[in-house]
Amino acid sequence: AIKMSGALSFSVWATEGNACGHKTRAHPTKAFLARTKLPLRNYFLQNNFQGTKDADRIMSNRNIKAQQMRLRLAQEAAQILLQNGSRDYYAAKHKAALHLGAADTRNMPSNTEIESALQEYQRIFRADRQPVELRRLREAALHAMQFFRDFNPRLVGSVLRGTADEHSVVTLHVIAATVEEIDLFLLHYNIPFEMGEKRVRFQADVMQSLPVYRFVAEEVPIEMVIFPQDGPRQPPLSPLDSKPMPRADIQALEKLLQTEQVPHPP
Repeated sequence: AIKMSGALSFSVWATEGNACGHKTRAHPTKAFLARTKLPLRNYFLQNNFQGTKDADRIMSNRNIKAQQMRLRLAQEAAQILLQNGSRDYYAAKHKAALHLGAADTRNMPSNTEIESALQEYQRIFRADRQPVELRRLREAALHAMQFFRDFNPRLVGSVLRGTADEHSVVTLHVIAATVEEIDLFLLHYNIPFEMGEKRVRFQADVMQSLPVYRFVAEEVPIEMVIFPQDGPRQPPLSPLDSKPMPRADIQALEKLLQTEQVPHPP
């Protein structure tokens, strides 16, 4: 045996005697292999495989719990959005985490997961009235787009995606050479309006403020975001998934209205 500092000592394992003829205690693993006649390589492969299965099972359980938490948060956030009429996904998911006592969770759902939970909730609990309200909003959007036809209008947002309800706003993208052009058009038809700004994202790290006009048509609130004629032609990035925002022109919206099936209002 080799004496080390402290109380530790190390020695060479052997099944019989060592080179000096002294008997030493047999290595337990080798003794086990000798009894079972299991090759050394297979023994370690089997034991390593069992350890891998245990680790996989632990990771699988963690993943299941993480998925369950994400689903619960998405469902809670969806209900919050429906209750307050907002579409602020960031605020909703953090408020949901507080409601569920999971403010420090690392399993926040994505905006698309919340949107999916929102659609599922509407399908189950609001199937009798949400489609009717959605069609009313889409028809109002179509009339507004036809009225502003000269400005190349496009429908975006929840009214296009299909998750809009009685709290939703119709959002249109239009193109104009100048803001004054929109001013004169609205004034000419005596349409009362409010002006503001809306921040949109064309690239992951680039935000831009655009003028927005807000007014009411057919008892439906409408916001119209003005894009400059010499500005970017591609749509801004969606706040849901950071992909180019889906947009529909007049023809696409007309086709959508023709193909959708809506129950008769009660």
